[in-house]
This record gives sequence, structure tokens and C-alpha cells, in this order.
Amino acid sequence: MRQNLAKFDDFIGSDLPPTERWYQDTKSPRLALKHTPTGQRIYYHVRYSSEHQRNIKTRIGDAIDWSVTAARAKAEQINAEFNTPKPVAKPTTTLGELVKLYEQHLRAKGIRDPGYAGDTFALSWSRYAQRPLHTLTAAELAAEHNKIAGARGRVAAATAIKLMRTLLRYAEDLDLVMRNVAKKVRISGSRPRDVWLKPEVLKLFFRVLATMPQDAQDYFKLLLLTAARRSAVASMRWKDLSPGVWTIPEQSSKTQRVIEVPLVGAAVEILKRR
Repeated sequence: MRQNLAKFDDFIGSDLPPTERWYQDTKSPRLALKHTPTGQRIYYHVRYSSEHQRNIKTRIGDAIDWSVTAARAKAEQINAEFNTPKPVAKPTTTLGELVKLYEQHLRAKGIRDPGYAGDTFALSWSRYAQRPLHTLTAAELAAEHNKIAGARGRVAAATAIKLMRTLLRYAEDLDLVMRNVAKKVRISGSRPRDVWLKPEVLKLFFRVLATMPQDAQDYFKLLLLTAARRSAVASMRWKDLSPGVWTIPEQSSKTQRVIEVPLVGAAVEILKRR
């Protein structure tokens, strides 16, 4: 049984039959009033869904708390929400795609070796390459950190997490993630180990070095004598050399700053011969 809800105010105080009945409004067709056998009166928004092949009822509230005018306004609001097109989900960026974006960013900045990010990622995070960024959690990154620490050492584990922090910080800048979950991961003590070459190891080193071409011998000896990065030694220029000092230009420096390296006698002799 249906009755004109627009006139409901005329008999709101009267007794209704002790059965469940629905009353539909004529001014707001999708507003309905449900009267229960116990006398409770509840406003609903009712809309037929062709997708579900049935009426979808959305509870508005008890008639004691809602006036007819307020219920009509709420019904119109709910109806408008139904008619608003749902936003189409954007493609989700994966961690592997993020690494490529970050390497492009490094190249644009003029970083000489942007591939280090991909190399470090391949070593520690390759199995996460297809993971959407928003699915990463601090708990699983922490578990992976502990696994790497056990298998390859604490320095390797710290390096892996630091890379992840950098990648997700870049993702934050691009609005690809809401927060950097890697920042919550505690890194184990990661002070790099000091490596000392014992005399017997040095003898073996130079013995093997003597079997190599002269260019290779000079390269590895200069690495040992200057403690500079491989790419810096490989790109050393005559114009950057002065008596006893090698000036590494900022484009060859990891810190993007000019570095002056004192040259010991053995290094000077190699350069004079060349």
C-alpha cells in the first residue's frame, strides 16, 4: 500500500495499522517512508538498479529526527551521488617503473652514473619490480632488510633500504604515493667495514697486476694510490693536473663538488711516464 507522503504531516500523530507499510513521496519520488509493525517510521532513499535488478534502499534516518523537508533534501543529495560518474582508476605505477623514472631524473640532472640506482635495485629488490607502489608496507621492507642483513651483511641491507627511501621520496614528489613507508624501517648498524690489505695480499695483487696490459696496471695502481672513484680515475684529464695535486671537477665528483687530491710520489711517476 502506498500513500502520498506529501500529506504525511497531516496524520503523523495518528495511529497507523500495526503492519509494515511503505509510503512514497510525490514531490521527491525516490524518498520513501517505512512504517514498521512497532510504529517506527524511517525515511529511505529508494532507487532501482538495473545492474543489480532490484531496488537499492539507503537509510536516511528516523522520522522523529528528520523533518519531511530535510529528508527530501537528503534524498536529492543521495540521488545526485548516484548520478555522479565514478572516477576511472589511473594505471598504478610499479616499483620497477619508478626506478626507470628515477634514472631518467638523474640523467636530466647530469649525474654521470645514473645506472647505480638500477644496479642496486636489481641486486636487492628485483622480485618487487612488478609490485604497485601503494601495496608496499613498512613491515615487509623491514623483513627484507633483515633477510639481506643475514645473507649479505648489514651494509648491504642498509644500502638497500636507503635506495628504497630515495625512490619512494621521489615517488612522493610525483604524487605517486601518499607516504614513504621505507622511512619507518630501522636500519641496523651499517658502518662500512675497514679493509686492510696485508703484505702477502699486496704481493699477490702486484704479481697479478704485472701480467696485465700497461694501461690496466696504471689504472689500478692510481686507484690504489689516490683512493678515488673508478669513474673519476678513468676520466682523469691532463688539464686537471698540477704539481702534486689532481683537481677532480664537479662533473666527475659524486658530491658534485670540486675535490683536490694530493698525489704521492708513485702516482706522480706513473703520470710522468704516461
